[in-house]
Amino acid sequence: MTFVSTETIRKAYLGKHAQELLLRSSEQVRVVYEQRGIVIPVVVSSVLHFISTDSRTSLADISKGLKLPHQLVAQRIEKLDRLGLLEKRPDPADKRRSEFHLTSAGRQQAMRLKQCMEDTALVYSDLYDEIGCDLAQALLDAINALERKPLSARFTEKFERLEEYS
Repeated sequence: MTFVSTETIRKAYLGKHAQELLLRSSEQVRVVYEQRGIVIPVVVSSVLHFISTDSRTSLADISKGLKLPHQLVAQRIEKLDRLGLLEKRPDPADKRRSEFHLTSAGRQQAMRLKQCMEDTALVYSDLYDEIGCDLAQALLDAINALERKPLSARFTEKFERLEEYS
């Protein structure tokens, strides 16, 4: 018997399924990165990509742009720094602000990553056709729906209506 043996369990553990998909896809993308000479951990991909698209970006810019907590972005930047892929420079106009710039090695990795992401989009498109769903769009739709109405409001709405009829 598997854990998701009932319809209720299958539906209720959305987070578990999303985490399993994240872990499985991250491990498989890691293999692709190795094959393509991409040295960064998969989890820092979006940060490297973001920095490569903006020549004057700060920790706050990255955090806001990727919708990630500052602390998490700082940890990912530290990983890129340890790999020698970026450098931190003070903003000449605002001494409180630092900007991140890619090194030569960082620009090379960013170019490899960009090509890999273009190829990944094609591979995922085939996967979406196979499963009959644009999974990336479905996930974004779910995220937006939960932004509009959090789960707590959905529980209240659902179970208040049920109590009205009992």
